[in-house]
Amino acid sequence: MTALPATYGEVLAALDVAAWPPELAAQYRDDALFRDWVHALDRTLRAEKVSSWTTWTLDERRAWDAGDVAQFSRLRGYTEAQVADYLAYVELGRRLDAAHPDDPDFTFCAMHDVLRTIATPAFDALEAQLAAIADGPPPRLA
Repeated sequence: MTALPATYGEVLAALDVAAWPPELAAQYRDDALFRDWVHALDRTLRAEKVSSWTTWTLDERRAWDAGDVAQFSRLRGYTEAQVADYLAYVELGRRLDAAHPDDPDFTFCAMHDVLRTIATPAFDALEAQLAAIADGPPPRLA
């Protein structure tokens, strides 16, 4: 098994709006909230530490199970600035979803459209490696 990179930023291509579907590129061009969300998505994806839940500590698992993303992130070694950046990304996503009430999957689908354009063969191989370690989310602790 090959060593995991420290962050996803090591295996992602640069953000390229020109590679997006035309409707997504138009949204980026015309909507400041969407543009802010895309840049927050890009920053948080690149800063995300690569790991398998099979290596998380008991405290990390407890924070994950409790849905305490800030504490989970701190336990994983993220800085306060990185935690704040992630929480800001989540809030931007909430605001963006609220701006698209007719499409409850707007940010989910947009995230996947963006991810398709920055994914690389190294990213795909990493995802396959992680799936081989543990395919699926962690089961809840008893």
